[in-house]
Amino acid sequence: MAALLWILVTVFAGFYICGPIQDPDLWWHITVGRWILHHGKIPAADHWGLFSAGEPWRAYSWSNEIVYALFDQTFGIYGLLVLKLLIAASLALSLSYCFSRLAGDWFLGACLGVFSTAACYNHFTLRPQSIVWILFVWLIFWAERISREGLSPRSAAALIGIMALWSNSHLSAVLGLAVLCGWLLPGANWRSFAWRGFFLTLAFFIAGTLLTPYLGGEWITFFRKAGHPLQFETVSEFQPATILQYSTAFLILSLAFMLALLHKNPGAISPVKGVLCGIFCCGALAVVKFLPMAVILNCAVIAHLWERQGRDLGKLGNLAEAIVRLKGAVFRIPREGLAFVVVCLGIVELYQRWTEPILEQVVPKKAVDFIQANGLPHPIMNVFGYGGYLIYRFSNEKGEPVQRIALDGRTNLIEPAAWEKFSSIFRGRENWKEYLEYVKPETILWRSDSPLKAILLNDSSEERWCLVYEEGVSTQEQLAFPQIFVKRSFLASMSKPLPSRNC
Repeated sequence: MAALLWILVTVFAGFYICGPIQDPDLWWHITVGRWILHHGKIPAADHWGLFSAGEPWRAYSWSNEIVYALFDQTFGIYGLLVLKLLIAASLALSLSYCFSRLAGDWFLGACLGVFSTAACYNHFTLRPQSIVWILFVWLIFWAERISREGLSPRSAAALIGIMALWSNSHLSAVLGLAVLCGWLLPGANWRSFAWRGFFLTLAFFIAGTLLTPYLGGEWITFFRKAGHPLQFETVSEFQPATILQYSTAFLILSLAFMLALLHKNPGAISPVKGVLCGIFCCGALAVVKFLPMAVILNCAVIAHLWERQGRDLGKLGNLAEAIVRLKGAVFRIPREGLAFVVVCLGIVELYQRWTEPILEQVVPKKAVDFIQANGLPHPIMNVFGYGGYLIYRFSNEKGEPVQRIALDGRTNLIEPAAWEKFSSIFRGRENWKEYLEYVKPETILWRSDSPLKAILLNDSSEERWCLVYEEGVSTQEQLAFPQIFVKRSFLASMSKPLPSRNC
């Protein structure tokens, strides 16, 4: 019963972080997956961008994209939701299992696993980075095994497999290299360290990253994209963390917990691991998308600290004693009753997800339905977050574009000058017209939180833009919603003109 309860609690944590389908990048991933399935090869160039079609492009997340496309084509939106639930449960189970093994304590491992799973709440979406978090904790697990037992055929195979999956899912394999080095390098006795085994481990790591259709070309793409968080600072996932963000609290708590344990026993971990945690924490504070990885690393170090003390937990101070007492208190609760409560909570979470499989406040489904139903003209000028869904809707079942899209989430295909022009129009700067002249749109699909709405509504020129669609009402919970503008000349040419507020 104890094992069943452990699984139920962990899976519930996964269900908790699994919200409706809402990620803007998911849709272009699905479209690329459709293209791969139909053509039987990985694309070598872009096909979907209005300004980037034909340019060299690496579909480095191809493995995930095929899975997304298969679930979408076979089961539709509910299939994608089930896939998201499965990945969320796998993430929670992986975190809890690896931390339990690292700590040598299934209760503490479950606590750390649930904690770090909850830290992913604001960041967990159906996209390749969620798979990377699973691979990240398994890499730490095997790095600990290698540090204790040395490199074995089993650990070498695991290392190659993890990095092959990682490199075929996401560009961030270099973060795994940093963790592997930080976990294996000693804090002292450098001369007696087994350098041969260390470099052999790195060789297996790098070998795994080369098992891709691009034979490791993802490393080149990564270094080309390394400056994107600074260049695309207006993208939400590239912005710095603030104390008001949900996941920042988990970073602070995990760091405080780790420092409290180290305060009582400063030599419990090597300085290299301390530096590694510091680098990841600083990176997470600078770029918010790295917050989950920083929390996972902190929790892994806490589990490592706990295991190193063994039965002598008194060295870790009153905090360790409090955890032992909490464990005793939880174990006094009837396990059957606790399992029943967790199952009921899980059913409630599943029901909520099933009744709202897609978050239409974020995904402009109704707005694109309106564009297609009324035959609004192309090209469409869109905000950054809507581009992926437009690629999905304006491509056929083979993944081939019917209409190309001006801007989407593939930042490595966006010219810096074009991004500057987009930022100007989105923020309502003096040179806002430059992006209009660049795209030359016939339809505008925009968001209500941009000043462009006010600019266009107050334009009194003969060839003005007319607001023909507005979704939702601005509230504290929903500050942005889709809006559609078309040229006045197009509106006048329609047999049944659409109603407009300003025309």
